[in-house]
Amino acid sequence: MAHTDGFTIRRATHTDIETLIQLMRDFYAESQYQLDAKWAAESFSALLSNPVLGCVWLIVASGCAVGHVV
Repeated sequence: MAHTDGFTIRRATHTDIETLIQLMRDFYAESQYQLDAKWAAESFSALLSNPVLGCVWLIVASGCAVGHVV
């Protein structure tokens, strides 16, 4: 976990999947795309279950998730 200038960056876990989906939904909405939440949940679950595939970092500011990096 890293703390920098008012925000925290930490590795996401399975308990963060709903938050990650909401962040994706917000991002997609900016371009008027619909997010397939089932697909997103399955994708995050697979990624978080297998570190060989990579990882997801969650960015939190003032206790609120504000972004993520895959």
